[in-house]
Amino acid sequence: MRSMVALASVLALSAAVAMPSFGQSSGGTLTKAQVIQEGSKICRAGEAKVNRLPQIKSQNPFAKSAPAGDAQRAIAFLAGYANALASVRAGLAGLQPPVEGRALFEGFVRDLGPTIETFRQARSEALAHKYDAALSDVQTAFGKFEQASKKTKAYGFPKGVCQAG
Repeated sequence: MRSMVALASVLALSAAVAMPSFGQSSGGTLTKAQVIQEGSKICRAGEAKVNRLPQIKSQNPFAKSAPAGDAQRAIAFLAGYANALASVRAGLAGLQPPVEGRALFEGFVRDLGPTIETFRQARSEALAHKYDAALSDVQTAFGKFEQASKKTKAYGFPKGVCQAG
């Protein structure tokens, strides 16, 4: 039960979490300011996608007492969230940051891979009616995103852009 309440909390945070979209550089190494500018556009486009996703109406979308369609909205949300992150990851991977800070930037892009896979696993589990496992994976995925977000914050992205919170 506690893990189901956690899903609702985690999903509610999604509106505040910057989830990204697309973008590519024109070829050469960018300055740090250009990476932040272009990366912010990519992440804000992803956030806009997340904001258009179906929102759950209860604290536990998989409970028998949840409003009709809540489980389906949660499953659709998980798929859309993972897709938005994948778009951001692809877009950011197309940017070529300068040597200074490159490890942070590339670490964020790299860390999005396991995060995306965990969201997709949660969706698969929800589709298989393994709701406790799905809720646990959602918590894990958002935890991974929080950890990855520390890298974009340290790189210098504006608060809430390409990062949790």
